[in-house]
Amino acid sequence: MRGQCFVLAVSIHDGQLIIMIAEIAEETGEWISSLMYSGWLYAVIAGMAVFFFVTLILGLVWLFGQKKEKHPKKIPDAAQDKTFDYNALLAATGTPNGKPRRLLLAAASLDNLPVTIPVNLAIQLAATEKCLLIDLDTRRDALSHVFEIASVPRPATPVVTGVANLHIWPAHLFTQFRQMDLKSLLAATQPRYDIILLNAPYLAAHPDRGRIIRCAESAVVFSKDKKSAAPLRKLLDKSPCKILKMLGPDGRPLA
Repeated sequence: MRGQCFVLAVSIHDGQLIIMIAEIAEETGEWISSLMYSGWLYAVIAGMAVFFFVTLILGLVWLFGQKKEKHPKKIPDAAQDKTFDYNALLAATGTPNGKPRRLLLAAASLDNLPVTIPVNLAIQLAATEKCLLIDLDTRRDALSHVFEIASVPRPATPVVTGVANLHIWPAHLFTQFRQMDLKSLLAATQPRYDIILLNAPYLAAHPDRGRIIRCAESAVVFSKDKKSAAPLRKLLDKSPCKILKMLGPDGRPLA
C-alpha cells in the first residue's frame, strides 16, 4: 500500500515538473521571439559594431605611430646631392693623429651653409666611424626638423637617429639655458665618438661665437667668395682653431 502511494506521489510530482518545464520553455520562447523583433536588440548590436570599429581604427593609428617613431624619416643619401662636391670636405676630416676630432663647419650666413651639407657629410662619415653632429643653428633648429625630433626636455645623452653610428644634438637643447655650455657637452661625449661636427651656419653673428670657436680644433669655412669670407676668416685667425678649407657654394675650394 505504501509503495503504491509513493509511485502515485512521484507520478504527480513528475507531472507537475513536466508542466512547469513546459511553461518555462514556452515563456522563454515567447521572450526570445519578442526580443528578436525588439528595436533594443538591434540598437545594442549596432552599438557594439561601432565600438569595435572605432577600437580597430584607433589601434591601427597607434600601431602606425609606433612604427613611424621607431623608423625615423629616411635622410637622402649624400650621393643624390648633385649641387655640392663633398670630396674636398671629406678630405678635410682626416685623422692624422688618430684622436677624436672636433670640426667646425662655419659660414657667415644661412645661404652659404644649408643644413643638407652637414647632414650629408655626417651620413657619409657614419658609414665608417662614430659621428656626433651638434647643431648650433639656434634660429631654425634645422636638425630637429630633418630628423623629426620633437622639442623635448634636455636628454642625458645625444639623440639617436635612424642612421647607424650617427647621433645628433639639436639646437633647441641649447636654447633652454641662458648660456651655451658647449664645453661641458664635448667633455662628456667626445670619448664616445671618432669625430664631432659643429654646425654653425651664421658663426660671425652668433652671440656665443667665442665659446664655439674655442671648442673647435679645426674649421671649414663656407662662402660664396673670398671677399665675403674675410670677416669670418679674421675671426677664426685670432683663435687656435685652424682653418682647413674655404669652400664655395659648389663644395670646391675658393679660388
